[in-house]
Amino acid sequence: MSWQPVKSILRTELSLHEKLVLIALHTYANKQGECWPSVQTLMDDCSLSKSSILRAVRGLEEHGYIERDSA
Repeated sequence: MSWQPVKSILRTELSLHEKLVLIALHTYANKQGECWPSVQTLMDDCSLSKSSILRAVRGLEEHGYIERDSA
């Protein structure tokens, strides 16, 4: 993983948890920017509770940083 995307994530207006989850998602993303880590995987990687992960993901969606596809 390049440090450049991490640096740009750290400079956003996002909350600390949102930044941490976005960095974790970035590490799983393929070349098309798609990734499918489970909530449990994100909990383990970020050392956050399930509710914190879900809140961060919802915030990332609301800010337009990610899109979830339920298909």
